[in-house]
Amino acid sequence: MTRGRRIAKEKICSIKKKREFYILHRRGKRLQGNRIKIIYKWNTLGVKRLGFSVSKRYGKAVERNRFRRRIKEIFRSDATLRDIDIVVSPVGALKETGWKEIQNDFLKIMEMVLKEKDWKEK
Repeated sequence: MTRGRRIAKEKICSIKKKREFYILHRRGKRLQGNRIKIIYKWNTLGVKRLGFSVSKRYGKAVERNRFRRRIKEIFRSDATLRDIDIVVSPVGALKETGWKEIQNDFLKIMEMVLKEKDWKEK
């Protein structure tokens, strides 16, 4: 019996330091959809970085971690993003939120972010 191989996934750079979160909260721009809200700021590091702010009020650890995994997968698959720091937080109960809702919400917000960037570059 042969074992299946795992597909190597792109590693996501994380925002983990308190100072980085503080800078994003102070200087970042905010956008909110139906199921998620983000704070973002363009960086000069050449990488996209992702952070989470999910408190216990959004559900038990299982739901919070499922939310993080789903957002990471969407973030990893979006090739249009570069040079950006993003902090993602849920809006409302996570238990009632489906994968497609989160994905559509995140992609809609990212479209707004990219339109804003294109508008500023012109």
